Parts: sequence; C-alpha cells; structure tokens
Amino acid sequence: MKRKLASILSIIIFSILFIGCFNYREINKITFATSIIFDRDEYDNVILYIDCVRPYRNANESSDRGRRVIFKGTGKTSLEAIREMNVKSSNRINFSQVRAYIFTEQAARKGVKKYIDLINNDQEFGFKPYMFTYFGDVDTLLDVTSNDEEYLGLYLDQLVEKNRNNAKVISANVNDYITKSLVASNISYMGAFIINEDALDKKIELNGGVIMKDNHMIDRLEQKDVVSYNLLTRRVNDGTLEIPNPDEKDKFVTLDILEDNLNTKVRIDGDKVILEKNINLKVSIGEIQGSLIVDDEALETLKVDEEEKIKIYLNDFFKNYKEKGIDILGVRRLVEEYYPVNSVEDILGSTELKLNIDLVIDGSSLVRDSL
Repeated sequence: MKRKLASILSIIIFSILFIGCFNYREINKITFATSIIFDRDEYDNVILYIDCVRPYRNANESSDRGRRVIFKGTGKTSLEAIREMNVKSSNRINFSQVRAYIFTEQAARKGVKKYIDLINNDQEFGFKPYMFTYFGDVDTLLDVTSNDEEYLGLYLDQLVEKNRNNAKVISANVNDYITKSLVASNISYMGAFIINEDALDKKIELNGGVIMKDNHMIDRLEQKDVVSYNLLTRRVNDGTLEIPNPDEKDKFVTLDILEDNLNTKVRIDGDKVILEKNINLKVSIGEIQGSLIVDDEALETLKVDEEEKIKIYLNDFFKNYKEKGIDILGVRRLVEEYYPVNSVEDILGSTELKLNIDLVIDGSSLVRDSL
C-alpha cells in the first residue's frame, strides 16, 4: 500500500513540477483532488465529494510522503460546497490534477448544466478528464475507495484508457461531452460504472453509459446495447462477439474483434432519410465451446450467421431508440450537414437504417478443430 501510494504521489508531483506550476515548498501547502463526485440532496442542495492526495516533498529528500484525504461539502452551488471544503482543509484544495468527474444517477437526472458551467469557467478544472455516471450508493463507493490502494480518479482514468477501443466501453471526456451537447439534437453521452460485489471483494466496474439531452439524463445505455452503439458510431479494435456453435447449438463460439472499419452515408429519397452504415469487421476465433471442425464450410456458416445476427441487433437497437424519439445516431446532425436546405419535417421519424455488414474471420488456418 505505501509503495503504491508513493508511486502515485511521484507521478502527480513530477507531472506538476514538470509543467512549472509549483515548486516543492508550494506543493507542501496544497491538497490535490484526483476526482470529484457531484450529488444532490432532497432539498436540491449540491453535495460534492473529492478524493484527494495531500503530498509532502522535500528538495533534500528522495522519498515522497503524503496521505489520502476525502472531503465532503454541501451548498446551494458547487462553488459554495468547494469553499466549505476549503474551510475544513489546512491546505488549499487544487483541482488541476482531477482525472474523473463523477455524477450520481440523481444528479445526472436532475441536470448537470450547473456543474459543466463550473468546469467550463474555472481555469483549474480541465477538459480532458473522463465523465461518468455512478449507479449505486455513494457511501458504498466511498467505502470501497477509502479501502482501495488506488485513487478513484486515477483508477477510472487508467481503466478507460486501457479499454477505450473496446466495443463494450463508453468513454467521453468533458470536451467530447460539450461538443456533442451543442450540435443538432443536443444529445451527448458519458460512461457509467457500478460496484460489482464478487466472491472475494467489491470492485469498480465499467457498465454501459448514459444518454444525456439538454444536460439531463434521459436514458441508460445498458451493457448489452453498448456494442451496438459503438459498432454504429466509431471504430473499435477490441472486444468480443458470441455466436452459437453451428454443430452444437447450445454451445458458443467467441469471436475476438481485431479491427472495425466504419463508413457512414446519408441521403434523402423523397420524404425518407436513408442512413447507410457500411461495417467491415475483422475478427478471429477466440474460443470454441463443444465440438467444431473448422473448415471452409464452418467458417462460411459462422460468417453468414454472425452477419445476420449483427444486422438484427443493430436494427433493433436503432428502432428502439427511434421509437423513444432519441436520435441515438445523430441523424439530424448528418442531414443538416449534407442537406442544409431540406423539406423533411420529421428527420428521425423518416429515417431508415440500411446496413451492409462484411465479416472477415482472420487467421482461421491457425485455429485447430475443437474436439
């Protein structure tokens, strides 16, 4: 624990010193926040929790010392809550090293505009940290965090960076969020996480995402829908797809995603909007349950079955959100970009999704038959 804390402190301290913002003496008078949790109470007061490191560094010593501190502040505004926390801290709290902005479900549903304004208007708050909605009890999160070796913000930052190209992960920093919230349908996204209690311990787990409109949470992207969303909106080169074993229907074949090439086209055909998605997906066979002879016939069966399965999932995904009136794929923005002058009144309602899926199973000659 102490060794890991020292390494984290070293990263923070040296990154600060490198950009020339603070010297050793100044660092000893500052407490650095690594993450902020935004919450609301039943009276609509702002509640902030910050996970901090209070470092100590001596120019004549080679070791780093410091300790973890968690502060809580309440106020009518975020700034009032921050000032309350500063009153409780013997050091000034600095937010330049924040790695994650976390919103409780209640805060996300009631609206995050006031928090975004704080981040946007205060120079200490950066635009690179990732944004998350946490589904669960804050006290449980703080308990897990306080007992863990890693700071919450640093852990979430590293978790997303490691999995940012994974088809099962939603990632969005402040810059991504604000950019999307200002165009066309005013829909943007942020990642989500939960506390997963396994047999040994409670662990933080990335789990889907949330859909925001006009800075309010309007729906949750469940884990099963994230793959569909990512395949339709961006390139992915990690993740898995599961398909029934053609020889044993109660068993599965796992395909590892290697590369995804996405091309999007939009056109107006009379009173219809045609949204065309060409998805070229390169995969390899990762695991085979049961018995399967991997020959050309089996590979063609896997290819055809999986292409059809992907089409069904993606069409159902788009149809579901279309019926909810949520422009999940940003069709309105695309139409306004390519057809600034058009006569289509209900763009989303008039949109038809056309999918062209090409699945390539790579390295199949290296896969042995499953016995």
